[in-house]
Formats: sequence, structure tokens, C-alpha cells
Amino acid sequence: MKYVIKKDFNGSNTGFDFVQFKAGKIMEMSDSLAVVALREGWAEETKEPVKAIEPEIEPETAIDIAEPEQKPEPKKEPAKRPAGKRKPGRKPKAK
Repeated sequence: MKYVIKKDFNGSNTGFDFVQFKAGKIMEMSDSLAVVALREGWAEETKEPVKAIEPEIEPETAIDIAEPEQKPEPKKEPAKRPAGKRKPGRKPKAK
């Protein structure tokens, strides 16, 4: 919700980073911060409707996550041994 700031104050919407709220501005704030700001008289509710925030992604750049693109696996060729070498662990045939 948007609030009219009546008195300058520093506040945190997330609990981690602080924002400067300047008197006379209309700003959005978290519900928990709004409770304190309203009670202390630092802000008051506006009657102005809040617009829904739409993503700024153009349709051409949007990623379709429903069906991920699958790349074919490269064919693996068996490793070649030098001529005259046996497979490890094989014993020569008895004659």
C-alpha cells in the first residue's frame, strides 16, 4: 500500500536494508513498517490505488520453462588401444 510521508525517517521494508522516507512523498512500505510509521505519526494511508507491477520482459526474450530445451548427447566412440595390448585383467589363452 502507498503512504504519504508526514515526517522524515529511515526505515527498513526487509529488515536488512534501510530507506530514507522523505516528508511530502508518496511511498510504498511493508505492512510491518507501516504499523510503526502510522502509530508514530510519520505517515498516513493514501486513497490512491496502487497499480499492479508488470514484468518488463518482452515476449521474444521470455523463456518457456514448461518444456526445457534438450540437446542431443554427442556419440561416444570406444577408446582404442595400441596394437598388441591386451585388455587389463585378461590372461593369455593356454595352448
